[in-house]
Amino acid sequence: MLHQLVVGDFTRPVTTDWAREIADPLLRDDLSRCFAGNPQERFAGASQLAMHLRGLPKRQAALAEQQLTLAAAAKAAYLRGVVRTAALASLVVAALAYLAIFAFQKAKEESRQRRLVRQILYAADMNLAQQALGGNNRGRAEELLNRQKPKNKSEIDLRGWEWRYLWQDCQSDALYPLCQKSNSIWSLAVSHDARWLAVGEYQSGGLSVWDLQRRQKVRRLAEGEGRVVAAFSPRAPLLAFSVEPRESTYRQNQGSVWLWDCTTRQIVTNLPLGGICRGLAFSRDGETLATFTQQSESALTLWRVPEGRRLKTYPIGLTQAGVGAGFAVADDLSIAAYTASAGSMGSSISLAGTIGGSQIRPTDSRQPWRYHPMGNSWPPPRTRSSR
Repeated sequence: MLHQLVVGDFTRPVTTDWAREIADPLLRDDLSRCFAGNPQERFAGASQLAMHLRGLPKRQAALAEQQLTLAAAAKAAYLRGVVRTAALASLVVAALAYLAIFAFQKAKEESRQRRLVRQILYAADMNLAQQALGGNNRGRAEELLNRQKPKNKSEIDLRGWEWRYLWQDCQSDALYPLCQKSNSIWSLAVSHDARWLAVGEYQSGGLSVWDLQRRQKVRRLAEGEGRVVAAFSPRAPLLAFSVEPRESTYRQNQGSVWLWDCTTRQIVTNLPLGGICRGLAFSRDGETLATFTQQSESALTLWRVPEGRRLKTYPIGLTQAGVGAGFAVADDLSIAAYTASAGSMGSSISLAGTIGGSQIRPTDSRQPWRYHPMGNSWPPPRTRSSR
């Protein structure tokens, strides 16, 4: 009956899920004791049940107070947990902030040190560049100035007015003076790979070879009395040169062309000539060497370079090559130009064609064509009436 009274329905029977219909936990506890199968767990009698029911308000108040106390304790525990978590998080944040500040300060100090080092190096390079310009070494000065150009947009540009002033001084057609000679220089030749420079002197002549990358002389070759002619092979590391012999040995020494290997720095071949060499040139493939010699009679000679073998000699009928003799050939050996002295009339330029073939032939069937500096051909061409 108590169950039906609590649920408000006197016709409802007691089922196994009756506890779900009772919201008050104290009433559920009382009804559970009424329905207990163990006599020791049931109320002793109706009086005991009535006493529990009469004390229900006090019991509910005590339960509510207990729940409030437990809620307050749980809230306090939660707040303590929040405080501990916040404190721990604060410590972590403080540690991270300290590490970040330390890293930032360290990076800032390293950046300051790098900038200080760069400024010191910059000042040193500017002083060295000024000294290089004072020594007329523009190549070295330009190298030092180029070293201070920023390598990317993020790099700080330290260049100031002094850099621009020195850079302006570097702008010249002459890169740098390589060497100075007390006597005149007769010939110059540069290797095909721009590695070597041959310097041939005019009087008391000799030939010196310079390393253009290191800017220093690496070898001084045979010396003679007069002019030196030289030419590099367009393909191989090979230098051909001839030194005019001394006057005391002029009759005995008719002149030679020497082939010098730039790699081994040794003389590899000697080509004996029939006269003093006034000019030489390689063919396009570097396999053939043409020489222009002058003694009692001038001649063009072709040589097979690898074997040092004479291919053909072509007499050209000149008896005076002159001090200012010049010589040039096309790289396919199709034509040659050479100069000869014309006595009081000055000098003339002669052309000869097909020197690479079986025979040499002047550009005119009767005689070489010659150009005189005064504007007239020399000798004068024959007319029909003079034949």
